[in-house]
Amino acid sequence: MEELKPPTTTTTCSDETSKSVRVLVPLCGKSVDLVYLAKHDAVSEVVGVDGIQKAIDIFMDENPDLYNKDEVLAQSSGTQNQFAKYEGKNIAMLK
Repeated sequence: MEELKPPTTTTTCSDETSKSVRVLVPLCGKSVDLVYLAKHDAVSEVVGVDGIQKAIDIFMDENPDLYNKDEVLAQSSGTQNQFAKYEGKNIAMLK
C-alpha cells in the first residue's frame, strides 16, 4: 500500500483576497469541518446546512460560540420557506 504524503506546494492568499471566501457545507451534521474551515485565514464565513435538529443541537453544545437563532424567510418560485439560522463567529448554520 502506498503511503500518503502531504502536498509539496502551499497556497497563500494575498491581502487582496484575504477573508473573502465563503464556504458552503451541505449536510454538515455535527461535523468539526465547520470550525476548522472558519479558522482558515482566507475564509470570511462558513455556512452549514442540515435538516436534523439533533445534529445541530449537538454541534451547538460542542461549540457554544454558535449562539444566535433567527427565523429566515426565503422565497423561490412564488413560495415562501422558513429556515432557522444559528450564527456565531464566522459560522452560520441553517436548518
